[in-house]
Amino acid sequence: MRAALLALALLPLWLPTSARAQTLSLDLRGLALPEAVEADLRRALDDAQWPRAEALLYGLAQTETPSARLLEALGAVHLQCGRYLQAATAYRRADRLEPLRPAARLALAKAYLGLQKRHWARREIERLAREEPRNPLYAEALAGIFQDYQWFDLAAEQARRAIELAPDSASPYDRLGQALEGRNQMPGALDAYRTAVEKDRRGSRPSAGPGYRLGRLLLETGRPGDAAQALQAALAIDPGHADAAYEWGMALRRLERWPEAARALERAAELAPRDARIPYALSQVYRRLGRMDEARQAVERFRALSPP
Repeated sequence: MRAALLALALLPLWLPTSARAQTLSLDLRGLALPEAVEADLRRALDDAQWPRAEALLYGLAQTETPSARLLEALGAVHLQCGRYLQAATAYRRADRLEPLRPAARLALAKAYLGLQKRHWARREIERLAREEPRNPLYAEALAGIFQDYQWFDLAAEQARRAIELAPDSASPYDRLGQALEGRNQMPGALDAYRTAVEKDRRGSRPSAGPGYRLGRLLLETGRPGDAAQALQAALAIDPGHADAAYEWGMALRRLERWPEAARALERAAELAPRDARIPYALSQVYRRLGRMDEARQAVERFRALSPP
């Protein structure tokens, strides 16, 4: 790590739908900490000891006049620990001292999303978009919030705006695909997902999300062969993507590739042991394979996971 700069991996900006991590940079020099405290804080952050870092920053913030920068740092670590209310409180305290910097205001919006206060998050992101109208991240963020409201027309509009501003980025196309799918415009959604997959492959950090959504929609629209191919590619990027493993198993089942379907669904069950869909599908595949004892066990598992 560089001596004074630390990048904290934070939550996805639109919590329900995107897995793409954002980062917020903390300049420890800007906190004006005593040397020993700064060294202790840096060690905690380097080792991802978030509760330790949180305790250090919280203690420092209990002075009569904590700086805005210190409160921003505290908010960032609260957010990393999943303490949305505390994060929002720290950021709002900082904002009262001086206007939040864009990265901190974006993090405040993330905290509001964690609190299910989408209208508050929208207000902060719209403010950022007014201040930086050519920043594609804010258009994409608004698309995500509008999608969560199921305002799919507005979500598609903002996704297209993000595409105009960042035509080489995969995530705005992925967001557009989700908006069009919400509008039941499946051909357009498939095209957007395909473009997202293509652009994602060219990036330095590929994600399984676009390929998963492409494969799922291909399966829903009756193209299990293409779906299996897309989902297998997504799993090559992220073998731990439970939903992709499940959909891959379902595509193989539709193709009547029973042994492969069983293996795929068994892997999905390992990744998501509380997902009742998986043992139900497995019970049907096991019956096709003549593995009746395992089919009965899968049914029992399905019943145990299903609500009464």
